[in-house]
Amino acid sequence: MNKKVKKVALGLGVVCTALGLIFAILWIAGVRENKQMLKICTGEVEGFVSRIEQKETQRTDSDEDSYYNYYVTEYAAVYQYKVGGVTYENTSQFSSSNPRFQVNTRVAIRYNPQSPQESFVPADPHNKNTVFIVFTCLLLAMGVTSFVKVYKSKKI
Repeated sequence: MNKKVKKVALGLGVVCTALGLIFAILWIAGVRENKQMLKICTGEVEGFVSRIEQKETQRTDSDEDSYYNYYVTEYAAVYQYKVGGVTYENTSQFSSSNPRFQVNTRVAIRYNPQSPQESFVPADPHNKNTVFIVFTCLLLAMGVTSFVKVYKSKKI
């Protein structure tokens, strides 16, 4: 392995490892937040999807010669529920390219008894665990592999 290839492999190793660690930290933070919500949202009630919010999100992509913008339509469920005769309404934290629920669909809702406006729908994918874990592991594996290859081929 020549010096230029070693430097590129080392750079790739640093970038992949750093990104993998960042994703791991974000995943851990999301898991902790979900556990906290499960602890405080002990009340359960049945609610329903009152409407679907649609939003346009601008994305940027590129090819070899240029960058271009495009728009993606995402949908999030707005759900209503009653606690103690008071009606509450929240929007799902999660959106997708296809609506996950139809209007008037009944959904189980967990809420905070001390603050009933704090709630979530357990059926929402609170952590896209599989995708997040696979992507994080892939980045870390690529980073470690690059370091190992550079180390095995002797120092730069």
